[in-house]
Amino acid sequence: TKIYVVHTQDADLLPPRIWRPKGYTGSVEYERDINSSDSHLVTSAMFTVHVYQFDPYLFLGAGIGFQHMEYEDGGLKLSFTESTIPLFADAKIHLLKTRIAPFVEGRIGYCIKGFKGLYFNPSVGVSFGITPKTGGILAFGYSFQKLKGNEEIDKTTLEGLSFRVGLFF
Repeated sequence: TKIYVVHTQDADLLPPRIWRPKGYTGSVEYERDINSSDSHLVTSAMFTVHVYQFDPYLFLGAGIGFQHMEYEDGGLKLSFTESTIPLFADAKIHLLKTRIAPFVEGRIGYCIKGFKGLYFNPSVGVSFGITPKTGGILAFGYSFQKLKGNEEIDKTTLEGLSFRVGLFF
């Protein structure tokens, strides 16, 4: 066990870590989905998530994103692009208190623009420290959305694998 005595201006000399005792944590993330419900649909998204860390393991908060969908089926001569804004609650549990820590995370919410409806995304991943105050996120999950559509599509269910990368601060 090492004990560090530092002044605030020396905080960058501490070894990188992903845990703090408690407090605010935010992140910016990019997600790409591989939709199993329709291979002609490509989905990508940007999210910002803001949580309160209750201890080194438990994080609870909320997030908002911008999700863009592109659909093209040459055989049916059908193509469209649509965007939606998911608002969601976020819960994350780190399984270890280490620099590289596996986690389990769940997101549930509602999409409010374009395609509207349920948003659900459980995932597993790792958080890793880059500096004492920042780190990275890699996550794999299952994306599920039950949406009401636009002029081309009345309603649809989107589901498949999701891959997410991000930075937290």
